[in-house]
Order: sequence, then C-alpha cells, then structure tokens
Amino acid sequence: MRKKVLFLAALILVVPTPLQAQDAATSLFYSPQELWQIETALRREGSTLLTQAKHVLHCGSLVYVGPDQWIVWLQGEKWTPQTDRPNLHILSVEPESVRLSILMRGEKEPREVILRPNQSLNLLTGAVMEGIY
Repeated sequence: MRKKVLFLAALILVVPTPLQAQDAATSLFYSPQELWQIETALRREGSTLLTQAKHVLHCGSLVYVGPDQWIVWLQGEKWTPQTDRPNLHILSVEPESVRLSILMRGEKEPREVILRPNQSLNLLTGAVMEGIY
C-alpha cells in the first residue's frame, strides 16, 4: 500500500497540469491543451507509440567513400564493413544504394534486396516502400 501511495505522489509531481504544459511547450500544429494530452498519452502508453514496427527494416542513410569505406544506418544502427549479423549481411554499397542478403521471416534461404536511403523493407511480404514505417 505504501508503494502505491509513493508512486501516486511521484506521478503527481511528474505529470504536468494543462497550465504547466502551456508554459513548457509551444507548437505550430497543436494547442497547449493538445500537447498536454499527447504527452500524457505517451507517458501512459510508454514509448511503444513511437517505436517502429518489428517487421520493417529501414535504411536511414548511407555515406559512401569507396567500396571498402562506407557507413549505412539500418534500424538506426551504424553499420560499417566490419558489422555483420547472422540473418543480415551487407553484400555491397554503392553511392546511392545498399545490397543486402537478408533472411526474411518464414523463409529458409536468404534473399537479396537493394535499398536506397529512406526506404523500408517489409520482412513479412518482401515489399520495398518509401519512407519509415
């Protein structure tokens, strides 16, 4: 019972009132009341509202210097020529694209896929889509 009381007391101190939200944030798109509601929902639901779908692989960007000097961001992780995973291998990187060997969900053999920056691969269907999902 004491833990619940302490938790509620801490929650009251942490969760802003609508008046506090007006002072804390401004937006071109949302009113202070809407911002407060969004922040409250995010706290209640946790960060799951902001996470990417688990069945989507996103290529954020790439930096190409040469065949053996490049950086690719996949799922927000930095990949270099030394990075490797059991179900995902970077086969080659070009100035505008990355060629991957990836084991899709439900398949036994890896599939080759080419992604450009800001493209996503649906690991369930194999579809390449523009943007992040």
